[in-house]
Amino acid sequence: MDYLHLQNGSDIRGVALAGVEHQPVTLTEQASCDIGRGFALWLQERLGAGRPVRVSVGRDSRLSGEALAGWICSAMAREGLLVTDFGMASTPAMFMSTVTEGYCFDAAVMITASHLPFHRNGFKFFTRDGGLEKADITSILTLAASDRHTGLPAGTVEAGTFMDAYAGLL
Repeated sequence: MDYLHLQNGSDIRGVALAGVEHQPVTLTEQASCDIGRGFALWLQERLGAGRPVRVSVGRDSRLSGEALAGWICSAMAREGLLVTDFGMASTPAMFMSTVTEGYCFDAAVMITASHLPFHRNGFKFFTRDGGLEKADITSILTLAASDRHTGLPAGTVEAGTFMDAYAGLL
């Protein structure tokens, strides 16, 4: 399956809810799971397989956010990542979860579509170096379209919190 149509510069964006005429859902469960697998593969290529990779996930208040979070978290855990789902969060907070002492996640995912209409949503990705670039997103989507897997034992998904710690930084 080709997912490059979901790329919007350095983000992934798509239709996440049905109901708007002539706009079929493109950010499906399958697409979200494949994108999670693609991100896990991308992280393995960048970070190596010498230790468990920790990823935080947050979302805004969009109606589709909870489902998208569940799908991408589960997919990344199936590929061996240790995933912490922060639930409601902000985009700056997700980046800060990668650099804040006591957290220092290897990477983060924010589920948001900023100013787009209610039925759209998407994924933003971060490492300690900042937000991913357009070429990184192209790589993730290309890996998502492949049949590759990390081959690692399953990881975990756990609930966590970060917004109080983030607010304390402000």
